[in-house]
Amino acid sequence: MALLIKVISMPDINVLTDNVLSEQLRSGSHDAYNEIYQRYFGLLFIAACKKVTDREEARDLVQETFTNLWYKRENLNPEMGIASYLYASLRNRIINCFAHQQVSSKYITSFRLFYESDICETDHKIREKQLATLIEKENDQTALVFAHRWQNSLIGSEYAKHICFK
Repeated sequence: MALLIKVISMPDINVLTDNVLSEQLRSGSHDAYNEIYQRYFGLLFIAACKKVTDREEARDLVQETFTNLWYKRENLNPEMGIASYLYASLRNRIINCFAHQQVSSKYITSFRLFYESDICETDHKIREKQLATLIEKENDQTALVFAHRWQNSLIGSEYAKHICFK
């Protein structure tokens, strides 16, 4: 008489519902995580590409969404639905990305305006104070020459016309 052994196997993970996968994910199942990733990566990537023009950035946002899912797996609410959680998480990441881009854009614009203005007021004021200090240290006639030239913003040849040495 042959002994029949019935092998009890885990159900195929591909046929499990999202709620069951969510429960398994909460328990730390890598297989459940991989299955959720396989089910939703493409859909989330398409959704991200509709909002973000750069495909690599869209891919990064989706990857970050899945990374966040793994780190927060223990706090998942299986009743909420994994799809809702993933789409909400992706939406928030896209909003944060846009906000970061706006801040970066403001800094770039501000720097560009500063660079194009070619004025460095702080440096100019420091040099002005240093020059005033140097003029004060010189003798009276040298001080007058420097002060006159500096206050009238004259270059050498223009200044030579206004001054005569005795």
